[in-house]
Amino acid sequence: MAERIAVLATDTAQLASKLRDFVSGTRNADVVVGSVGGDSGGWSLLDDEDGAALVATILAKRQLPKLARLWTAGVPVDWHVCWPAPYPRRVQLPPYPFERSRHWLPDYAAEPLPVTHAPAPPAEPATVCRYLRSNG
Repeated sequence: MAERIAVLATDTAQLASKLRDFVSGTRNADVVVGSVGGDSGGWSLLDDEDGAALVATILAKRQLPKLARLWTAGVPVDWHVCWPAPYPRRVQLPPYPFERSRHWLPDYAAEPLPVTHAPAPPAEPATVCRYLRSNG
């Protein structure tokens, strides 16, 4: 991806709010935008194993704002370290923005829930005792 965006959010509601702000043009320190390519920030210094060790240290310390700036600039990050298995899936989007194919996630809220019936109330103790006496 040549253009990247990283949003630092703790839950989906916060993510949605920050994405709405981004789309409306409101600046937010938790939304980091960058372009891969060019080396105005000197990021090519991080392309070897020393750079990978630095990125791993930043990742281990959970310094997410720094990590967001590095990733949006094109520095490779091993995201699997952040997640316990199973890993989240990537959503495949069209590579060309004007491609006519649509890519929507399923709307799980629109699916009807299965109908369940309430369990029968328990039998009265007197009825159970009479049944046991007559059959026992």
